[in-house]
Amino acid sequence: MKKIFSALFLAMFMTGIAYSQDILWIRSENVNDILGGVFLGLDANDNVYVGATGNTGLYVIKYDQNGMSQFIAGVDTARYFCGMTVTPDGKSFLAGGRDQIPNGKDGALLAYESNGTAIYNQYYNFADKTDEFQDLFVDDNNYAYITGAARDAIETYALTIKYSPSGAPQWIQHYGTTLDRYKGKKLKVSSSGDVYVTGTVLLNSTQTTDVFVLKYDASGNLLLDIHFNIGGYTECIPKFILLDDGGNMYVGGRLATNLDYAGFVIKLDDGNLMWTKIITGPNNGMSIEDAAFDFEGNIIIAGGYHDPRDAYYARMSPAGDFIFEKTYNGIGNDMDAFLRVITKDEFIYLSGITTRIGTLWDYLILKANADGEIMWETHYNGSQYQNDVVYDIALDNEDNVIVTGTSAEQGGQHCTTIKYSNSLGIQEDDISGIKTLQVYPNPANAMLYIDYLPDNRDAEYTISDISGRILSTGILNNSNQGIDIAKYSNGIYLLSIQDGSKRFNAKFVKH
Repeated sequence: MKKIFSALFLAMFMTGIAYSQDILWIRSENVNDILGGVFLGLDANDNVYVGATGNTGLYVIKYDQNGMSQFIAGVDTARYFCGMTVTPDGKSFLAGGRDQIPNGKDGALLAYESNGTAIYNQYYNFADKTDEFQDLFVDDNNYAYITGAARDAIETYALTIKYSPSGAPQWIQHYGTTLDRYKGKKLKVSSSGDVYVTGTVLLNSTQTTDVFVLKYDASGNLLLDIHFNIGGYTECIPKFILLDDGGNMYVGGRLATNLDYAGFVIKLDDGNLMWTKIITGPNNGMSIEDAAFDFEGNIIIAGGYHDPRDAYYARMSPAGDFIFEKTYNGIGNDMDAFLRVITKDEFIYLSGITTRIGTLWDYLILKANADGEIMWETHYNGSQYQNDVVYDIALDNEDNVIVTGTSAEQGGQHCTTIKYSNSLGIQEDDISGIKTLQVYPNPANAMLYIDYLPDNRDAEYTISDISGRILSTGILNNSNQGIDIAKYSNGIYLLSIQDGSKRFNAKFVKH
């Protein structure tokens, strides 16, 4: 374990516009050649764990809920970070790889206690060739599951391993056929212990890359193995796997043939392909990077178009029908993309990159409601105005938003982690009742909506400009009140609500 506190500095700058949320803290690290944060996890006490890496090294950085550094633990001999899981009691599991000498690669699995003490470091070497870990899952009993690839002198197999809480391999499975090259990419484990794996197979006969799906029971016995091509594309790459309570599996990612690119989502029930959705986008350029279930069991997908280079997100039903599709085009009118999506209750949180005026890539964090309408967005531009990319996003117990990634600061690339408040647009003088109130979108153009069930029939709202001049008043007579703000000039305004003895205030932006 390496405890490093002296190199921590507080970066208190924010060049993007933050709507309806405040920065609670920012921390940037570049010790041990750390260049960026790639994974996030939180324990039950809202301590923040950042999976960080650089040219060398695999580390976990722990901050308390106030952003104070607790420890940096890891090894400087591993890298190729592919996954991290943090348990409610603060154990952290890191998966990646390490280089062999003179060539080749081993898989690496590291586990640490909540104080940074190592539980185990496990390395996997099949035949002194190139072995890769690609994804990690940790169950409620601290068994760790890995998928990836194992190679000997001739064959490449899809690798799946189950490790005990002490790090001992419980079983190891290699799956493949002669001369075809298999690689596990993503995995999930059901509550009964069944292991679902998806990945790619490069077929020797056609030199095309198809998708495969495997299912093992808790003891490592193979229950299901299928592979298939999607839409006739020559390259099919899964980027996510979701597993619902009924054992239905959703797999999605990107497709390619020459210069044509598309995204895909498929649903499988006990190995049977139920439906396929291919999303081509404008000019046959699109990819899906991540997905998550929402509170109703729908699938939220996130990614981006290639031309124009806009970010993309959508909501799909379990039957494969679109509920909405949305795009995001930043003010720089250049590259925008979502790399991660998470959900809580009816809300959607997306993170990725945006290009703004006078900068290169910036952090992009966005919150949307169940209809896909943007409630707020914010950006972060490092001090050097170079490429800044957010790689992961998480929520704490109070729904504050934490992101981590790489940013260009003085001295080079840093691992920069930011915690934002997640107010719904209202600051309440009397703290009771805040969760019953929402204001969106913010910024707004023509209509501003107040999603709030008042306690009194005569609850009144007032809109004022920043000088305090009252512009309009009205009565909140239903639970979803729309206010026409189209006549207002662009700028910042104050919305006040008086509901009996309670008073609420919120700033919103008209643009």
